[in-house]
Amino acid sequence: ETGKDRLTKLSNFQCLALKHAMSFPQVTKIVYSTCSIHEEENEGVVSQILTESSGSGWELKAPHCFDHWTRRGRPVCGLTEAQAQCLIRCNGHEDE
Repeated sequence: ETGKDRLTKLSNFQCLALKHAMSFPQVTKIVYSTCSIHEEENEGVVSQILTESSGSGWELKAPHCFDHWTRRGRPVCGLTEAQAQCLIRCNGHEDE
C-alpha cells in the first residue's frame, strides 16, 4: 500500500465518520479535527463534506476562540478563501 493509497483510505473513512455524525437529528454542531498535515485529510475532507451536504443546512463556521490564530486553512480542494479562513492549522515546531 502506497502513502497515497493510505491517505485516500483515511480521508474516505473520515468523510464516512463525519456523514454519520451529521445524520443525527439532534446534532447541531460538529468539530472536525485531525493530527494530519495532509490537505487530503483536512481541507479535502471538509470540501467534500460541504459539497455533499449542500442544501442540508450545515455550514462552516470559524471557531471564535481561535480568532487570534494566524495559521489558517488553505483554499485548495475546492474551498473558497472565505471557507479556508474558517479552518485552523497548527505546526508543532512553530505554534505555541
